[in-house]
Formats: sequence, C-alpha cells, structure tokens
Amino acid sequence: MKVLLVEDHDGIAEAVDECLRASGAAYQLVVAQGAKEARQSFNSGLYDFVICDRKIPAEAGLLAAPDEAHGDAVIAELMEYYPGTPIIVLTAFRNMDFLQGLLDSARTGDAFAERVQRPLIRCFDKTRLPECLRDVGAMAAQVRILDDIEV
Repeated sequence: MKVLLVEDHDGIAEAVDECLRASGAAYQLVVAQGAKEARQSFNSGLYDFVICDRKIPAEAGLLAAPDEAHGDAVIAELMEYYPGTPIIVLTAFRNMDFLQGLLDSARTGDAFAERVQRPLIRCFDKTRLPECLRDVGAMAAQVRILDDIEV
C-alpha cells in the first residue's frame, strides 16, 4: 500500500504512520511538507489514498506562513488528475459540516472493489483526528485485502 500524506506537522505524520502500522499491511508512507513536494510526489507515482492538510506552505522549509490556498490547490489537482483516488482532507477550520455535505454528495466510487459506492473525498477537522485515523485504518484494511489477492 502506498499512501501520500501532505502535512507540515510531524505529530500528524507520526499518528498516521502508527495507524498504518497497526493495520498490519505492508505500506509506504510518503510525507510531503509543502505543496511543491506534494506535486512532485503525486506526479511520480500512484497512491492508494491521499491525506492532505489544507493549510500547508508552498514549499517545505520556507519561512512563509502556511496558507489554505496551497492545500486547496493540491486537493484540486489531485481531484482533476487522479479522480478515483480517495482523499482525506484535514483542516483546522470549523466550517466542516457544510464542506463535508458538499464533498460527500459530489464524488463517490468503489475505490477498493467492495461493490459499495463511498465518498471519495472525506473532510475532518483536526480536532476529530481519532475519527480520521479510524477512516485511515479502514481504508488500509481494504487495501490490504486487495494486496493479498494473488494474480
């Protein structure tokens, strides 16, 4: 399983890594700390799913403050170029109920061959990180099932 995490806070990256490890699946977690690194990462290979913070810097290590515009641009590009890839959006903004309703109704698919249409974009406020990690664990479990199928 290959997962892209676009996040500039090490604590979130550690929590996602721990969650994936607990799934028991073999995985590669690619962490991009800025928009430039995210684009380089998703242009260099396919991912089973992506987790993206909205407020990230343009480039890791730059002194400029993180901005929602950078994360939103990365999310828009992922949606355009990889429309079947599930995306989890992380944010610290409180307008999540409205956004979640829009996102859940807009894009669905059967990304993990379960014969069930599910939202391909989920949004989580960072205060709901445990719930987000449960979603990550559930997706990891589905990818593990697919990876275990001999072809």
